[in-house]
Amino acid sequence: MRVSIVTRARNRLEYTIRCVDAVARSTQEKDYEHIVVNQASSDGTRQWLDWIAQHGGEWFSRVRAIQLEQNLGDWGGMLHGAWQATGEYVVQLDNDVEVPTGWLGALVEVLDGTDYGAVALNVKGSALNPVPIPKTDEFTLGSGNVLELGRREWVTACWMCRAKDFPRQRKWHSCDSFTRKIPGGSCRVLNLWASEIDSSDTESDRSRSLSQTKYPRTPQVWEKL
Repeated sequence: MRVSIVTRARNRLEYTIRCVDAVARSTQEKDYEHIVVNQASSDGTRQWLDWIAQHGGEWFSRVRAIQLEQNLGDWGGMLHGAWQATGEYVVQLDNDVEVPTGWLGALVEVLDGTDYGAVALNVKGSALNPVPIPKTDEFTLGSGNVLELGRREWVTACWMCRAKDFPRQRKWHSCDSFTRKIPGGSCRVLNLWASEIDSSDTESDRSRSLSQTKYPRTPQVWEKL
């Protein structure tokens, strides 16, 4: 297996559906798996993952669900998924992100043949306002989707490292100049407050305020499609 994509899910099923669907739609590479770590969700996430495992067909054939009975937090859920990953590379992908066409190849191309510890796509919010990505030689991973650089915190919604380096990356490189060469090369964050998320705010009421109409909210509705 070349790449293992790890997505944590704690409720917000409507986001998870769009995230998983975007990966299936926008990833040309076939040698990957998409691990979804469900952390004791109570909104039908477990049932939806069970449903696509049985009825998802080729579209969702690379999705592998891990069902947890407790919420391990952002970083705990990511670690749990990474420990069970089989890929040469590991991608941390938040469940409120829709990736663009060509995204995975871009990350692999930048990371291949370099000594970078991790690479990340640019991140754009729902209003297409850029969220800054740090450029530094040293970083400390905080609670999963946040890099803690001194007293400043940054959202890292989609990043990749080598499985053998996980979780102790020593260098960071933002491939912003590279992704500008790709049409739609920046991923879109569904969460309106992506730039405000920190380890204590990932499940706030604000983060659930974005209304979704394209996708149903329950697996029972999906079964009728």
